[in-house]
Amino acid sequence: MNHFLIGLILVIGCAGGLQAEEQWQASTLSAETIRKIQSETAKYHHCLGGEVKQFQQKRMDSRDAANLILKRCEAKLLPIRETFLAQNVEIAAVDRYLKRKRHQAARKVLQTMMFAESQRAP
Repeated sequence: MNHFLIGLILVIGCAGGLQAEEQWQASTLSAETIRKIQSETAKYHHCLGGEVKQFQQKRMDSRDAANLILKRCEAKLLPIRETFLAQNVEIAAVDRYLKRKRHQAARKVLQTMMFAESQRAP
């Protein structure tokens, strides 16, 4: 019984030590770099908004329209990638960030297009 309790305490103690290493660290990016990334992100969202307005008028499947919109605005994400890489951010972290941005945009664009399609239907 005592060996079990000692083993349990050791396991819990080791797990607590691992959590301490994985805690969030403050960003080392400069305020200027963050502003530049935010500016480029705003340009990406502006592109998406403009494309959505164009496609809302067309009679097209919402999924196909969303795919076309996302493809047309994909190039707006390249400056964000370049900014991160210029600041020596790990490629895996950059790819994860851009993937998250793409997924969020895809959900929002598809939601908007499906809403517009439902409004057209009698």
